Amino acid sequence: MKKIVIKGFKCDAGIIKKLDVFFCNEGNLVILPTLFSLFLRLKQVVFIRKNLIDSSGEVGRELVKSYITEGTVDLYLNYLLKYLQFIEDTVKKQTNTVSVHLNEVVTQKVINYYVNDVLVLAHGAGTSSVTSTISALNAYYNWLAYSNLSLMVDIFLQPANKERAEKNTSRKQAVKYISTDGRFKLLKNCLLIRDELLMCMGFLVGLRSKENCGLLLNDFTYNKVRQLGLISLFNQLKSNKSQQVFVYFLAGIYTKGGGSRKIYFNRRLLERMLEYYLTERAEIMNNEGLNHDKFFVKIDNQTRGQPIKNDTATNRFSVLKKGILSIGHDNSYQDLRHSFATDLFHSKLNGEPAINIGCNHPAIIEVAIRLGHKIDNPNTLKLVTYRYIRLHKEMMSVEGYYV
Repeated sequence: MKKIVIKGFKCDAGIIKKLDVFFCNEGNLVILPTLFSLFLRLKQVVFIRKNLIDSSGEVGRELVKSYITEGTVDLYLNYLLKYLQFIEDTVKKQTNTVSVHLNEVVTQKVINYYVNDVLVLAHGAGTSSVTSTISALNAYYNWLAYSNLSLMVDIFLQPANKERAEKNTSRKQAVKYISTDGRFKLLKNCLLIRDELLMCMGFLVGLRSKENCGLLLNDFTYNKVRQLGLISLFNQLKSNKSQQVFVYFLAGIYTKGGGSRKIYFNRRLLERMLEYYLTERAEIMNNEGLNHDKFFVKIDNQTRGQPIKNDTATNRFSVLKKGILSIGHDNSYQDLRHSFATDLFHSKLNGEPAINIGCNHPAIIEVAIRLGHKIDNPNTLKLVTYRYIRLHKEMMSVEGYYV
């Protein structure tokens, strides 16, 4: 499931600044959400339910218009996309009567299951996220009802889950910066070079857990361009004793947003990677009689020597952090990536107060590029700016800097 934004869309009503077009995993147009997007972009109106009492005392409901901002339209369509992804990826597997192309017939029970069980209980969504999701889904299904395409549905957060969402909000406000002391103890808990490197890929390179699967040994071609694999970098390491930084091309097929980017290994890290390749990994591959291009391999008895999975680094972090007081229960492998970005942000400030900088500051641009974010999107830069100004303050406090 994906959403493509068409800018300057022409229709009978004129030119729309942008139109969100929804496609299923098979590449087919999902019609009703796209028409809903067209309606929202043209009118910036949603329908809200209003209770009415007639002369006989009967309670009824009607839909009345309420105007929203363009920013709210963006928000609603993004939350709708996540919901449709759930319908396509989960509900379709359980029933043949509902698909993403028949989302108008999804029952109230399934919708509220998504809000309460999936978002709050499974994904740990906080109050703001859940409230916005409910508003977005109400906007969509009320529009369907107004258009006589569906019945009205009641979407709500169960009382027990309201408190849970509030707790999730508090958890998400926990410190996301992992101190240098915490990282040192994390590495100390590693019995394998592989696990040590997986942790380093988070806080020294800024990789997501799944992106560790994109480290390839041999040279490869991506979009018709030849790229160097790790073996070529190992050769650079040996031939050039003065080189301190080594560049690797991380292909978009392994990243979250599908965008490729360059990542950087310092000399000491690459030396450790070479040691892993020649010793620990080589022994496993020889014993199992395997040969493939992925750098990191599994160690369990059943799948020993096969490439690691997308969540291997996440799972290992959860095990390795146990007993480390400076790493909280709610910290995840993703926080190593945040810590990498915060350290980079601090180094690029060159002593300038973080609170004074704007979205186009070189420190923000550098962090966004190194993390693989699109720097041509103002909203992305705003998010990066807000996040790392906040995390920088955490870092200053955690590391004991004078604030």
